Amino acid sequence: MIRLTDVQKEYENGTHALRGVTMEVNDGEFVFLVGPSGSGKSTIIKLLTGEVLPSGGRLMINGFNLNNISDRQIPLLRRSIGVIFQDFRLIEKKTVYENLSFAMRAVGSSPREAKKRIPDVLKLVGLDGKANQFPNQLSGGEQQRVAIARALVNNPYTIIADEPTGNLDPARSLEIMMLLERINQLGTTVLVVTHEKDLVNKFQKRVITLERGIVVSDGIGYNMRGGAMRRHDFGYFFHEGVVNLFSHGFMSFAAVGITVACLLVMGTFSLVAYNVNEQLRQLESENEILAFVDDTLTEAQGRSLQSAVEAVPNVRSVRFITREEACETFEKKYEGKYALGDLDPEILRDRFAIKVIDLGRMEETREAVKKVTGIADARADENLAEGFITLRNVAGVVCIALIAILLVVSVFIISNTIKLTTFDRRDEIAIMKMVGATNGFIRWPFVYEGFIIGLLSAGVAFGLQWLLYVTVARSISVSDALNLFSVVDFATIWKPVALVFVGVGMLVGVGGSLTAIRKFLQV
Repeated sequence: MIRLTDVQKEYENGTHALRGVTMEVNDGEFVFLVGPSGSGKSTIIKLLTGEVLPSGGRLMINGFNLNNISDRQIPLLRRSIGVIFQDFRLIEKKTVYENLSFAMRAVGSSPREAKKRIPDVLKLVGLDGKANQFPNQLSGGEQQRVAIARALVNNPYTIIADEPTGNLDPARSLEIMMLLERINQLGTTVLVVTHEKDLVNKFQKRVITLERGIVVSDGIGYNMRGGAMRRHDFGYFFHEGVVNLFSHGFMSFAAVGITVACLLVMGTFSLVAYNVNEQLRQLESENEILAFVDDTLTEAQGRSLQSAVEAVPNVRSVRFITREEACETFEKKYEGKYALGDLDPEILRDRFAIKVIDLGRMEETREAVKKVTGIADARADENLAEGFITLRNVAGVVCIALIAILLVVSVFIISNTIKLTTFDRRDEIAIMKMVGATNGFIRWPFVYEGFIIGLLSAGVAFGLQWLLYVTVARSISVSDALNLFSVVDFATIWKPVALVFVGVGMLVGVGGSLTAIRKFLQV
C-alpha cells in the first residue's frame, strides 16, 4: 500500500514541489499519476524510493514509514519496489540475461535462483530467445521490456513506471501498457507516472492528477519479500572485480601504471634511506672508546683487566690490543705519511678497544672505564658520537615524512584514476541502488578491483625495483669514487621488501577504490 497524508516537499533552493498531497494506492491497484511538467510527479517517485525525505506530512509504502526510515532500511524498501525508467538504463556491456542476473545478485540471490527465475520473467514480458543478446541489438520496445523484466525479477510488491513509453511510438507504447496491465492482474501494484493523456484514456483505470504540487482530481478514466543479504560472496565479488578490471582496459592499465610508478618512487627512496641508515650504523659501530693500560703493568696483567672493563654499564664488547698490534695498525693506516723509524714500540701502550651499546652515553661510559684500577686513561670522540646520533635521527624523520607524503600522494593519484573508471559505471551503481543493493554490496567489487590493481602493481614494481637495485649496486661496486659506500645485498632483504610492496600496493589500491566509490554511494 502507498499512502501519502498531507505530504509536503520543499527543496533547498526554495522550490515547493509538493503542497500537501494526500493520496492512497491500495495493494493490487493499477493507478496512473498524471500532470504537466513541474506538477510534482518526479518528486513523488523520489519520495517513494527513498531518494529524498518529505518536508512535512506522513508517507508510507509497503509497510515502511518514510518519515523516519533509517539508511539500513532503504535497501529493504527498494527491494519491495521495481522501478522502470523512461531511458531504460540498461548496462550496454551486459546481455539481457546478465542485466537481470545483475539485479538479482545485487539483492543477494544466488546464480541458481537467477537461472530459475529469469527465463520465466523473460517469457512473461515476451522476450523468449533474447537472453543472450545485448541491448544495442534490441529495438526500443524490446529494451523497455528488458527494463520491465529487471523491475519484476526480484518479485516486488509495487512497480513504479516513470514515463515508461516516453521514447516509444504509439504502437509500442500500447504494448508496454498492456504488459504492465497483465503484470498488475498477477497481483502486483502498478503506479504509472506519465503525461500521455491519450494513452491513459485507452485504459479504464484510476487516474490521479497533479498540478503545482497538489492533487486536483482522483477518479477512474507486510511481510517483506526479498530477504536479507547473504554473507560475503567472495566468488561473486572477486569475479566482478576481475570483469571490471578487463572491461575498462585502458583506465585499469593507467591505474596499474601509476601505482607501479608510485611504488617504485617510494621503494627506491626507502631503499636508499635504508642503505644510508645501515652505513651510519656501521660507522657508529666503529666509533669506540680506547682505554690505555697503565704502562707499569705487564701484558698478562693488562689482559686480566678485561673482565672488570666488561662489567662497566653500557659496554657491548671489549677487545685487548697489544703494543705490537697497535704499532702495525698505525703503520698500515699512515703508510707513506709518517714513519716510526727505529722508535721503540714500547711508546705505544697496551689498550682495550671498547664498543658501547648506546652512543648517547659515550662520555658517561668513558668516565666509568677510567675508574677501573689499572686503566691509565680512556679516550673517545663524544662529539663524533653525538654527530652520528643527530644524523641518524634526522635521516629517520626525513625518511618517514617523505614516505608518508609519497603514500598520501599515491593514494590521491590512484583514487582519482579509479574515480574515472567509477564515473563510467555510475549508471550501474544507480541501478544497483534502485533495486535495493546495500552500500556494502556495491562497494565490494570495487574493493576487490583495487585489491587486484594493488597486488598486480606490487608484483610488477617489485620486479623492476629488484632489477634497478642490482644494477645500481653493481655500478657502485665497480666505481672508484663510490666503492667506499657499501650497498646491502638485495638477496638478504628481498622478503621484507616484497611484503612491504604487497602491503603498500594493496593499501594504495583498496584505499583509492574506497575513496573513489564514496561519492557515488550517495546516488
